[in-house]
Amino acid sequence: MYSTDQFKNDIQSSEGKKFIEKRTSLDTIQKVVQQTMHDVFYISGLNSSPGVYVKISKSRLTGGKDKKEMDTESLWYNLFKNKLNLPGAPESTTFELGEEYALAVEEVQGKTYDQIFKNKIRKEDVLKVLERSAEITAKGWRLYRDNPDAAQVYFGEFDKGEFDILIGRTLKILRANNLHSVDSLESLLNQTKPSLTAPEHKLFYRDATPLNWVEAKEGVVAIDLGSTSYRPPQFELIAFQETPNSGLGDAPEECKRENVFVYRELLKSNGADVLNPQEFKEVYSLASVIKNASGTASRIQHINDNKKTILTSNEEDKGIAEQRLIENKKGRDFHLKRLTSALNDSYSFFEKTGVKDEFRMVMDEFFNQFNRE
Repeated sequence: MYSTDQFKNDIQSSEGKKFIEKRTSLDTIQKVVQQTMHDVFYISGLNSSPGVYVKISKSRLTGGKDKKEMDTESLWYNLFKNKLNLPGAPESTTFELGEEYALAVEEVQGKTYDQIFKNKIRKEDVLKVLERSAEITAKGWRLYRDNPDAAQVYFGEFDKGEFDILIGRTLKILRANNLHSVDSLESLLNQTKPSLTAPEHKLFYRDATPLNWVEAKEGVVAIDLGSTSYRPPQFELIAFQETPNSGLGDAPEECKRENVFVYRELLKSNGADVLNPQEFKEVYSLASVIKNASGTASRIQHINDNKKTILTSNEEDKGIAEQRLIENKKGRDFHLKRLTSALNDSYSFFEKTGVKDEFRMVMDEFFNQFNRE
């Protein structure tokens, strides 16, 4: 982990200092404690004005800093502001930070929609976010279609290669934790590949969890653009309504099912080509299987990492890891519940594709081992 003291030292001699001090001062720096894939720092604004968030790049498996991730996220912030003219879209920049590489982005002031939904889920609030999400999903795809080089995304197109990387990582984590029936689960996951990687099903994806939307004075504003891709739009809706601790994750099932068809109509009204209602719903269920299997594995990995940090790190990082451990256990259980629901919704698909025996094996064995904890 990148410590607060190291950040305070490195930021003084970086290009990012100019971006920050144009908006606020460096007097108040806090490390974000919520579970993220990166170290993130928040510099608060002066006299209630907006502050700045700084995200630190991860190291690449092949060595070195992942500049591509930071540069791509910054690109999309500025595309949202300057090309799509989205109200309230913040400015962003990237820079060297000591031995690291970082992204700085203006704070969008207002409540995030996870905070709003935890207080009360109102249909009109859900619709406002879905409308903006459908607009971004359709318009982002058109940017790419019209000029692919100017609209590159971090995870690329969700083709068979990307599918295999995601599934491979999921299965590797599950097997490393000695879980039963992983081979049967692998058979189910692989059956979804043709539907989820079909080129004609893709639109722009940006990970539209409620945490990544702000109710600002300008309207609904998208934040955290680090997970951009081109994939079926069902993944975007799943991120919105099947993310743990999001306020919307525990909404009634009938509302979630209704939102599938509402989102389809909103995409269509924004000019996107979409499947017929029944096919759109089937792909949603299959994408939910993939997303929640991956989410389960990610939470298991976070739990393992948190435990290691608690045993080996300094007091600042130990305290953060203890908070994250509690939430990651809840997140794992949430994804397992959603995975069960998605598999049940997809039973007829798995039956017609010849893996109903593997389906029964997963339902009988895979989930029971977690129930015994």
